[in-house]
Amino acid sequence: GDDSKALMKIYLPAIEGFVPDEAVRCLRAFIEFCYLARRDIHDTVSIAQMDDALVEFHQHRKIFEEHGIRLNFNLPRQHSARHWTLLIREFGAPNGLCSSITESKHIKAVKKPWRRSNRFKALQQMLYINQRLDKLSAARIDFVRRGMLEPKRSRHGKRRPPTDRSTANLDHDGGPVEGNDVPTEALLSTTISYRKIDVNQLAATLAQDNVATLLQDFIFYQLHPEANSTTMDTLPDVSELQISVHPSAVAVFHAPSDLCGTQGLSSERIRAVSSWQGGAGRYDCIFVETDPIALGMLGLDVAQVKAFLSFTYGSRVYNCALVSWFSRLGEKPDETTRMWMLEAAYDDEDHEDDNRDNEKQRYNSIISMDSVVRAAHLIPIFGNAKFLPRGLTPNHTLTTIFRGWYVNKYIDYHAFEIAF
Repeated sequence: GDDSKALMKIYLPAIEGFVPDEAVRCLRAFIEFCYLARRDIHDTVSIAQMDDALVEFHQHRKIFEEHGIRLNFNLPRQHSARHWTLLIREFGAPNGLCSSITESKHIKAVKKPWRRSNRFKALQQMLYINQRLDKLSAARIDFVRRGMLEPKRSRHGKRRPPTDRSTANLDHDGGPVEGNDVPTEALLSTTISYRKIDVNQLAATLAQDNVATLLQDFIFYQLHPEANSTTMDTLPDVSELQISVHPSAVAVFHAPSDLCGTQGLSSERIRAVSSWQGGAGRYDCIFVETDPIALGMLGLDVAQVKAFLSFTYGSRVYNCALVSWFSRLGEKPDETTRMWMLEAAYDDEDHEDDNRDNEKQRYNSIISMDSVVRAAHLIPIFGNAKFLPRGLTPNHTLTTIFRGWYVNKYIDYHAFEIAF
């Protein structure tokens, strides 16, 4: 159950180039069907998309027969997929209902009571065990309500607080967000790695020599959003800025198809730290809204966060991020995987000589936290490479060792809904 779901998130980029494209398309169609079925609300469009994905899956799965992998497809769970859209029309969106739920209850109601029995005519013993456990649970709820017992505590011995904006600064990677009228936004952590350093110190800390110019451009366009270009005379003075560096931010977004709070909100921590858990640095990627009207990836860009910054200029506090940009490969997703492909974006003046890779500079800029949507997950395009370089570690995943990356829309259901 859980292992299969985890594989679904990264399976397509891993096998693309190593198996026939027909097999990749088959798996992609089935995964899309599963992700569409998970949506919290269905309409005629989503149901039609499910039907199309299922037809495509049946069409492409013939390759497994042609290569002798399967003799037939008389598989109960695959057959039941034919009835999903009809049942959704009759009963509504399943919204996460799956066999793993019944499996978990099967463990609690059958397997564990069986192990407690003497294994001889165990049914009556199992029923008694379940009955007594239910009574104990009901008694505990009643005792807690009366104040006779403390509420359940976490494994660490602390009472579980509700996840809301008040917990956004704790060291967690995100999860459901409870509460009413919680805005969807990206908030910097209250923890500060470097407090009120000047521009020269910031440049040395981030190894970013042109950070002063990037700050000038950012402030100018924040003050003059309609401007098309800048000149040296119009750029603000940043020599007196006192800048703080934050290790992370928390994005709160509406994701009702995933595990979420009662209002459909979820949170996700985005990190930009030079050392993560005593190892190499961790610099997460983000979706940046560039066109609020365009649909899917046509209205989003992807960047890697190099640092989260905050400073005050002209009595106004600016929360922002230094990012390295990616650019899209093509005007539409890859035909086989249906995922958008990216390449590293470089400064314009570095495109003239593509043979001098070591001198090319990544295109960096500073953006407002208001434009950050959530974290993005990128997977390298491995192609048909037989071997990866020796000594490759996870922190090399987003370096230019790889020439391209997939935008992994299968990392969760919300990403699937926005990165199409």
